[in-house]
Amino acid sequence: MYHPDENWQGLEVAYDLLYGKKSATASDPTKPVVEMLLSWEWMNIYALRNHIYPFWLALPGFFLKLVRLDSNMMIVNSMYFMHCTVWTFGDYFFYHFAKALGGK
Repeated sequence: MYHPDENWQGLEVAYDLLYGKKSATASDPTKPVVEMLLSWEWMNIYALRNHIYPFWLALPGFFLKLVRLDSNMMIVNSMYFMHCTVWTFGDYFFYHFAKALGGK
């Protein structure tokens, strides 16, 4: 099953949680300048989505920022690692659920 929100919007919102919209207008030249354009579903006026999954993706990023290892490669790969962790547990428990329902 492929759903683009898992791989695109979740990462964008997680990155926004890590670096925020303020980085796009940062006056400090040492801060990265990133333009964050989130889809309409994430706007506060609509409030159609929550930040639980993007927060999960951003968890290692907060630690990486703290120890100043927040390179592009480390941040993106840590988000994919967190996604694969959820995916693996989901597949594992779905297998046991299907086995319990269907037998051998």
